[in-house]
Amino acid sequence: MANIAEGTKRRSDRDFGHFLNIAEGSLEEVKCYIILSQDLNYIDNGIFLDLFSMSEEIGKMLQGLIKKLTT
Repeated sequence: MANIAEGTKRRSDRDFGHFLNIAEGSLEEVKCYIILSQDLNYIDNGIFLDLFSMSEEIGKMLQGLIKKLTT
């Protein structure tokens, strides 16, 4: 979220797109921590599925924003 907010203050769509790409990388980091949390039994399978599903949906929304920006 912070990467997207920072990107909105940039002067060009290209700069904004750069921050959207950074946001995608940050999302992948979060997904990694979700998987790790399940592997270490910090969260149960139901919570894992909910969190992972939400992260996938956020990824789709982010991809849609990137696509809209580049077309």
